[in-house]
Amino acid sequence: MPNWVFGVLVIVGLLAVALLRENFRMNDMKGIAAQRGFVLHSPFVPGERPPMRLLAERAGAQPNPRWAAGLTGLVDGTEITIAEHEVLGRIGTPGAWHVLLAWRIVAAPQPNNANPWPHGGQLIREGDWAAWRLPGNLTKANVELMLTHLSEARTRF
Repeated sequence: MPNWVFGVLVIVGLLAVALLRENFRMNDMKGIAAQRGFVLHSPFVPGERPPMRLLAERAGAQPNPRWAAGLTGLVDGTEITIAEHEVLGRIGTPGAWHVLLAWRIVAAPQPNNANPWPHGGQLIREGDWAAWRLPGNLTKANVELMLTHLSEARTRF
């Protein structure tokens, strides 16, 4: 078998594995959406409520980041949006993905930043909206981590 045929087969195999992995990840998101009564958006298109683009930019993303999948729904009566976006790397390098969980601040502003945020990522505020941003993709582990600590994050604003 010529070397180029072997190379093509390796590339096709790697692409198949990547597509299969992505399919499993989206199936996990469909399961979370069904279990929690969320809506899965793939692709996710950010709107003004919440201002996902502004929150992502405030966290350090370039203007108009690329969005992939997202979830919307209610948690304890609060409307939330969780979506992944890409922060582009330097020319010739891949971008880094981040997950952004956003909610509307309903109480009077009372910043509670006395202690550092112990759950990773960063907390952001833009007007009447707050967000928690983690590195990584929209995975079951990231979504569960964010939902577990959402109540605590909400007390920070």
